[in-house]
Amino acid sequence: MDKLAESPSGGGGLSRRWMWVLGIGLTLLIAVTVVLYLGRIKAVYELYWGRGPLYRLFYEDAGLSDAFSSLLALFVSFFFAIAWVPLSLWVWRLAAWRFTLRQAAIALACWLLIYGTAPLIHTFLGSDACFNQRTGEPLKWYVEEPNGKIILFDSGGYDTTQATQKLPVTPAICSAFARQKVNARPNRITANIHSIEFFDPNNGAPLVWYTKEPDGTYLLFDASGFNPSTGEKLLPATRDVVNDIMTHAEKEAEQARQLAAKEAQERAAREEQAAKEAEQARQAEIARLHAEETQAKADVDRRAAAKQAEEARIRTETKPQAKVQSPTSSQTNVLEASAVQAWSRKDFEEAMRLHRQAAEQGDTDAMWRIGYLYGHGEGVPVDYVEAVRWFRKSADLGNHSGMHQLGVCYMRGLGVSVDYQQAIWWFRKAAELGDVPSMNSIGYIYHHGLGGAVDYNSAMRWYRTASDNGNADGAGWIGYMYEHGQGVPQSLDEARKWYALAASRGNPYSISKVRELGK
Repeated sequence: MDKLAESPSGGGGLSRRWMWVLGIGLTLLIAVTVVLYLGRIKAVYELYWGRGPLYRLFYEDAGLSDAFSSLLALFVSFFFAIAWVPLSLWVWRLAAWRFTLRQAAIALACWLLIYGTAPLIHTFLGSDACFNQRTGEPLKWYVEEPNGKIILFDSGGYDTTQATQKLPVTPAICSAFARQKVNARPNRITANIHSIEFFDPNNGAPLVWYTKEPDGTYLLFDASGFNPSTGEKLLPATRDVVNDIMTHAEKEAEQARQLAAKEAQERAAREEQAAKEAEQARQAEIARLHAEETQAKADVDRRAAAKQAEEARIRTETKPQAKVQSPTSSQTNVLEASAVQAWSRKDFEEAMRLHRQAAEQGDTDAMWRIGYLYGHGEGVPVDYVEAVRWFRKSADLGNHSGMHQLGVCYMRGLGVSVDYQQAIWWFRKAAELGDVPSMNSIGYIYHHGLGGAVDYNSAMRWYRTASDNGNADGAGWIGYMYEHGQGVPQSLDEARKWYALAASRGNPYSISKVRELGK
């Protein structure tokens, strides 16, 4: 029943005999041919189905490794040799139409194994390898669409959709296609221009792509594609472009060097000017100290003048200055008391009004308090110039608080230019009248070298004077100088003692230092 063709007539026996004769004849013919042409048959076999062609198929076309290609070629060539046996034995049955379905299936499988191996390998083991691993020849062809998309083909010719000739791939095209597959974008290159490799040292292919800005600046990228900011197509770098980039970079470097040299000259000039000013300040300080020494004989007169000024201050505080229409002392006291009450209520507008009335009657304390309100923006907008005017008015009339506030303005540059000589002059006048904060301020100026060189000895002397008169800040600064060994031997014990004294007088910094240093 599995016979596909057999004659039903009585002449079937004759047909079978002739078929046997034909088969034996073909077999003898094949055997004689094999014997006579064995060398050529072997050469043809090796050419198409031997281990060498299979190795090249796996290694060059499929892109497999050398070792794996050799092993795979060995096994496949063995199966090729086996497949030829049934195919050779049963080919005459197929020609005579005397075969079973099983025989036909085996013959077809052998035929597919022998002749279908190459296309099957290309189908299932094919890769995106662009070049032959052994010869370096291109294995792919490409077409680039107007939008920059790259399409690869396994053979040359023309693209039927665009009527564009397919071109052999290049390393740059393969690299761009690989990035296109993973949707990779070209990255901007920001490294130093002299550290960039623009071309592949092995084949000279470009490794950098670029676009040029309207101002002549080059934007460099690490792959082909399009500028992600402008959409402009990136161009591969050429030798002329690289030379232009290097020239442009040298010009920028030269401009940067010139700018740095100019800044260095300006900085040197500023430092020289600062040194000159510092020297002038130092010379002025020396001149002042010399003047103090030469005027030592006049100390008695100055003390007498200070005593008279102090008496004048006391009189000023107890009664207003004489005017054409002088109010009574009780009226002044009432105004001051009312102003103090308004100040305690933080009614600064009312305090300002009352202080102005008292100031018009010659009260020098009211004058400097008006300046204080202007300087701190209490009841009026901040106005340092107006504050200085009232401080100076009070100071000129011999009020030590007005002198101190005016010195502070000169020291900090509030309403006037910074002038440490003027500041220390007013602080000294106030200190001569017994103003303790001014004593501390003089020590601060010497301590920090404001307007001149640092003078720890003078700073310590004035800080002690302020502390001896109950000043907390002066005691705190003495503790600081002992802690850091400034002008005195470093001593934490002395520092703790002075910090403790200042803390007992309410100095916040000294309170924290007492906790820090402990007993």
